[in-house]
Amino acid sequence: MEIGKVSKALEVSKMMEVAGIKHNMKTYSMLINGFVRLKDWANAFAVFEDVVKDGLKPDVVLYNNIIRAFCGMGNMDRAICTVKEMQKERHRPTTRTFMPIIHGFARSGDMRRALEIFDMMRWSGCIPTVHTFNALILGLVEKCQMEKAVEILDEMSLAGISPNEHTYTTIMHGYASLGDTGKAFEYFTKLKTEGLELDVYTYEALLKACCNHKEMSSQKIPRNTFVYNILIDGWARRGDVWEAAELMQQMKQEGVQPDIHTYTSFINACCKAGDMQFSLGKPQQRGSKLDNMRGRNVLCSN
Repeated sequence: MEIGKVSKALEVSKMMEVAGIKHNMKTYSMLINGFVRLKDWANAFAVFEDVVKDGLKPDVVLYNNIIRAFCGMGNMDRAICTVKEMQKERHRPTTRTFMPIIHGFARSGDMRRALEIFDMMRWSGCIPTVHTFNALILGLVEKCQMEKAVEILDEMSLAGISPNEHTYTTIMHGYASLGDTGKAFEYFTKLKTEGLELDVYTYEALLKACCNHKEMSSQKIPRNTFVYNILIDGWARRGDVWEAAELMQQMKQEGVQPDIHTYTSFINACCKAGDMQFSLGKPQQRGSKLDNMRGRNVLCSN
């Protein structure tokens, strides 16, 4: 619920009170959900108190919203207590119940407890979603626990849940941070093979892994047109004509033949950088201009 809509909802709520019409669980849940979305924890809990005062028993939807509120505040222990409370009231927790708790622990770096809640979720009969697994993988990657992150990825596949682009991109970022360019490319290839969407974060992970593309020779990466096109396209999306041109030069030096995709990406980089003359010049002229750019860069750095 957006800010304007929450304000309107509060107006309607006051009109109901004036008219002597009492709220039910559905209207209370809508209000709490709106305040939680706005991160207005105080009003979310105030509405919850009204639920109790009116003698209404919270349902699963309302409990889930209150758990989200506790997690948003960082009060993870209270969130877990609320799960136990709803179980006592014979309400069965859902995947939505556990998701904010897992995400909260993962975000704070407490992966031991995040994994404990993940196990609790499965023991409760809830089926994890791709988002649940992604939260765990992200937390493990941020702790540089790549081996465990890949274990969770394998577990995900065994559970019959297909990884999405966010899953693979997170793994790629993890290996890129460790300087393992080969592994980053391996998961990029999987992402592409499975027909998943490539976005700026995917390319960012590759660029992070190959931030100095001269390191490619020391890595187990095939230096072919396909690989160079990926990197050139990544720099093109950033509008970095300098890095794209460096890669074009390196292709020439290593005898790797550019194709139509190479030139399309390079022209895109030039257009984004506003250097149309560079994109229209002959290869030799571009090489000369690149040398001039290098010279200016050296002077500026001294």
